[in-house]
Amino acid sequence: MRRLALAILVPSPLLLISLGILNCGTGPVLLQSVEVKPAFMVANGSPVQFTATGKYSNGTTVTPLAALWSIPSPALIDQNGLASCNGALGNMGAAAEAPMDPRKALRDTVGIVGVGTMNCP
Repeated sequence: MRRLALAILVPSPLLLISLGILNCGTGPVLLQSVEVKPAFMVANGSPVQFTATGKYSNGTTVTPLAALWSIPSPALIDQNGLASCNGALGNMGAAAEAPMDPRKALRDTVGIVGVGTMNCP
């Protein structure tokens, strides 16, 4: 009886090797691309709502993607992608940046960027 209990508690080397092979090649799901929509929009005195979509290495797509938004000054953009000209003239690139590794903060990994354009007439 003691031998049987010991055999159950100690996994066989073949079982360990099999589990290692099955787990081989799996890694974290990583952000591969960010697309910003609309790609181009004329503001015409109204704010423009940009939305970021993230595509991941496992095939999933996330919309809206949580991202750090930026735009050249004096134009303004908020944390949700709502942009306004605020006296700017011409084309303003609205950039959405998100971490490639979603398990990490943006400052701790590579950022993936998508850009849309707002025209301020």
